[in-house]
Order: sequence, then C-alpha cells, then structure tokens
Amino acid sequence: MSDESSNKAPPVERTKTDATGDFFSVGTPLHAVRAGYVVRKADELLYDTVVRGRYAHVLAPDRSGKTSLVAATTARLEAAGSKVAILDLAQIGVRDAGTDPGRWYYNVAYRLLRQLRIRHDLQTWWHDHSILSNRQRLVEFYSEIVLRFVSEQIVVFVDEIQCIENLPFADQLLASIRAAHNARTTDPEFSRLTFVLLGECDPVNLVTEPERSPFNVTQQILLDDFSREQLELFATELNLEHEDAEQALDRIYYWTRGQPYLSQKLARQVARDVSGGDISAQVDHIATRQLAGRAALQNEPHMSHIHRIIANDELNREALLTLYGRVRKGIEVSADFGSALQRRLMAVGLLEVDHDGNLRVRNRLYEAVFTSRWANENLPMRIRVPLMAAGVMLLFLLIPFWYTQLLPRPYMAVMASPTVDLESAQSAFTNLRSFPGHADTADTLFREFLEQRASLAVDASEIDAIAELSRRLPNAGRMGESFKASFWDRQALAALRAEQRDPALLATLQSLVLATPHRRQRAASLIADDYPLLLASLPPQPGTTAVFEPSNLLWTLAEGAHISQWSYATQELQRREDWTVTALEVVPLVRRVIVDRDGAVSRIGLTLNLSHSRLSDLRIKVIAPSGRTVEIETGRERT
Repeated sequence: MSDESSNKAPPVERTKTDATGDFFSVGTPLHAVRAGYVVRKADELLYDTVVRGRYAHVLAPDRSGKTSLVAATTARLEAAGSKVAILDLAQIGVRDAGTDPGRWYYNVAYRLLRQLRIRHDLQTWWHDHSILSNRQRLVEFYSEIVLRFVSEQIVVFVDEIQCIENLPFADQLLASIRAAHNARTTDPEFSRLTFVLLGECDPVNLVTEPERSPFNVTQQILLDDFSREQLELFATELNLEHEDAEQALDRIYYWTRGQPYLSQKLARQVARDVSGGDISAQVDHIATRQLAGRAALQNEPHMSHIHRIIANDELNREALLTLYGRVRKGIEVSADFGSALQRRLMAVGLLEVDHDGNLRVRNRLYEAVFTSRWANENLPMRIRVPLMAAGVMLLFLLIPFWYTQLLPRPYMAVMASPTVDLESAQSAFTNLRSFPGHADTADTLFREFLEQRASLAVDASEIDAIAELSRRLPNAGRMGESFKASFWDRQALAALRAEQRDPALLATLQSLVLATPHRRQRAASLIADDYPLLLASLPPQPGTTAVFEPSNLLWTLAEGAHISQWSYATQELQRREDWTVTALEVVPLVRRVIVDRDGAVSRIGLTLNLSHSRLSDLRIKVIAPSGRTVEIETGRERT
C-alpha cells in the first residue's frame, strides 16, 4: 500500500443550496417548500426513513432531483444532531485509480473518514487488516473506527452507485453495506449507522446474489415527475399575466410531462423570452429550438448523458436500441419487469409504463430527440448494412406511393393546421401546386384553409390578407369579397349584442362589399328615423358622481353608467332598484297579414306584451302602411 499522502483526496464539497437561490437556475433544489419551489413527497419520506434508522435507496434517472433531495435531507439531519457523509462513487472511480481494488476501497474508507471529521492513522490500520477481504475490511472499518469515534447517529449517502457496474470488484462495497445491516442483530452499535443508496441503475445488475444485496433491506424512495398541479407554483416566476402563465405551464407540461430538470429549464427560458402574444406557439418554439432535435444530443447535457449511456453500452446496445425503436414507432410492448432491457431503459428515464401496462416514451421532448432514426443510426454496422439494403429495395417499390401519397403530406399538414401563419400556408400551396398532378389537390386544400382562417379572423388586417390570398386561386370569383362580408357580419352582430349601435352600423356598411337584401335591411334598420337626432351611442363613463335633489329628497350615485338611488321622502332611507344608462335601441317589428278573400277590414287590433324593469323608459311607436304613426303610452311603472 502506498503512503497516505499519495491517496489524499481534496475535501468533498457538499451539495447544498440555499432555498433563496435563483429559482430557475438549473442546479437549484427541487425540494424546497417556499421561495418558488415545488414540494416533493420524497423529502419527508426519506427523512422519516433514515431518522427511524432504516436503510433506503433512491433509484431515479439523471437530473430527477436526487442531489437536491440529498441536500435537503442532509441539512435536516445535521440540524437534528446526526453526522452525515456523502460518498460520490463517480469521483472515486475517475480520480482515485478505479482499476486498483485495494486503492479503490482505501479511498472509500478515506473519504468517509474525512467527511465524518475523524482523525485516525487509516493507512496503518488498513495495512494491519490486509489479510481480510475488502468486504470484511470495510465492515471492520465501520465498527472499529466509524462507530468508535462518532457517538451520534450516522447517515452515509452513497451516490452514483451505477458507477460500480463497470468495476467487477466494486460489488464488495454493497455487500459490506448489507453485512453492516445484518450486524445489527448481534451488535446494537450498528443501529447508529444508516446507509442511503442513490443512482440511476437496475439494482439486479449490481448484485445478483439476494443474500448479499442491500436492496432487499432498504426502503425504496420514489422521485416522481411533477404533476401539472405541482407546476402551478412556477406561475408567479414566469413574468406573465395569470391566464398567459397558465397557458405557458400547460404547454411546458405538454412537452416535459413533469420531468423535473426539463420542466425547470423550459420554464426558465419562458420567463426570459416570452412576454405576450401567442404563448403556446412561443413555448413550442423554445422547446423545439433549445431542447429538441438532433443538436440537443450535443448541446443539451441531459440528452447527451442519456445518449452516451445507451450508445456506449457495447454489451446491450443493439438490444436496447431495438427495443426502444419498437416503442418509439408506436408498436405496443407490454411492460415486463423481469426484462433486464426494459428495466435498463426505465432506469435511464427514456421509457415508462402507461396506464394500460404498456411501455411508452417518457415525454415529448425525448420523442423529439431520441427518434427512430436515432435508434437506427446507433445500431452496430452489421445490423445497419442489411437494413440499408432492404431500405433501398423498399424505396424503389414505394416511389409511386411516395409521390402520390407521402410527398403531399407535409404541405397538406401545413394547410390543415389552424395555427400556421398565412405566409407558410401560401408557400405550401405554391410548392404543392408545382408538382405535376397535384394542382387540384392544392387548390382544394388552400380553399378550405382560407375558408377556415376567414371564419376565425379577428381583425380587419387579417381578413384583408386572407381575401388577397384568395385571388391566387383559379376561378376564385368573388371569394375575397365573400370572406370580408362574412367577417363584417360577425362584427356587426357582436356590436348589436353589446348594444353598440354605431360600431354595428359601421360594420354593416363594410359588409356591403358584397351586398344582399338582408345586409341592406340591417343597415336601414340601424339608421331609422331617429338616427339623425343621435349625437352618439353612450359609452361607459369613468369616475363616480353623486347628486342630491332636495325637492324630492333623492340621493343619486352614478358610477360610470351604473345608477344607484336612495330616497328619504318617507323619513326613512330607502334604496331604489339600481339601473344602468344604455344607448337608445330601436327594434323594428314588421308583420304582414295577407287576406286571400274579398272583404273590407274596418278595424285592426294590436296587443303588445312587454316585460321591462322600467316601462317608463320605453318609447313605442306603431307605424301603419299608410304612414300614420301612433305613439303608445305605457303608463306608470308597476312592480
């Protein structure tokens, strides 16, 4: 054994993050209760488990919140008086001669010694116990040094346990942890020592013998993805109005399905780049530009990590990619937890089990990055060559099908989308029409697209642009004028429902770009006889005005167009029914009666049944065909 100085490791930096840190910093904890963080059940469950002295394990994919979970639990345990050590196996394997069993296990013990602040001549002790196996030497180390020099409860977090899968001698570490648990039955001191195992792995691949596996005696702690309700706490950090924030969170969940790292990173970018407008389209653009696509395999650390795990697995790569390719293509594959391949893909986070018990890709961002093409490209060459040959043969067979069915699909999809912009739709129409034999299909699809968008247009500039595009269609006729007329019809009806006479008249006049008797009649009814006498429709009035009328002892309060009144005429303050000042509304009613037999009509009776909260506000005129006009007195208002 080399001298102790050659094996000294730098002090381990604890992974702690203050809950007041930047919410959208990708390394921030996902466990914090306040300051904008999401509460996770795993925090309480892990803390309660280790406080009771039980071993635990947290097996979850990369960037699921394991580090944050350790930081939160460590802080609580230390505050309660426990001693905590965090053993990162990734650092030992890379930095501390991971190919030398003796040195590797020595560094495990050395790091535990440093983190627990124990001063002891480890090198001499380790050399004196060299006759023992590595498992036995670690158990003796726990007993003679760790438990002897530390009187408090001790919790050791063993992180990145997947690293020992590639070290054939490292399984003795897990065996020593199981032995420490078994020693509780004969040595009560071991009850003060608790281990928590963390990583992204299939535990069956680490320890195949059940009697030596610590996973049979540990409590499983699940790190679930965030639910849509849990993402609600992000809303206040998005710098958006409430409705826009809700829409953005819906879209974030659509892409990530609650994966903690991806949800947090996408939310952070939304907070920076989205300020209004079409929120869903902007979130989609951010997701596809920064987190999806082939570039994410190199630019996004999380995606690169998953890619490396599968692509560098020389032993199982072909089987893993074949299984994933089937699931990605939509082939139904039932979940089988006895399958090492399925467990592996679920351990790295690519796949999960749906409600029907079948495998599915975990979220849409993974679907966009890890495509069927990605799976095929990473297959071994001996598999790819036959597949390429078969693909060439299939290509020659499918060329006619491709030209008639597959070629138009992208352009058809663009023109069928309700959210695509007009310029993209026009480009798709022009391109599709340029292919021989597809002109009629392009005309039909573009006509349907314009009709749909015209029915959804919300402003005059948009309907003008749609009408202009309609001129590109052969035999379009007056399609553009029809679109405009229908748009202004909708605007006129909306104004009528809101009792806005002037906007209704203006919209009706615009609709006369394609005149019909109905549109002319509506314009005439809106003008009517009284229109020249009107100055304007009464808009809502800002502010509050109060007036007292001493002659009638009447107090009137006007809040905009809303009127409230109180009377003191009976020596007791009485509130009258509130009412609202509205614009004058003219409702023409025409009824024609045709008599198909000879005779004379000497008298015609007319009965009006009216229901109105203030009859005295109504002015009713009856106009005969001869032009004679009679104004009807409604009488006093009755309750």
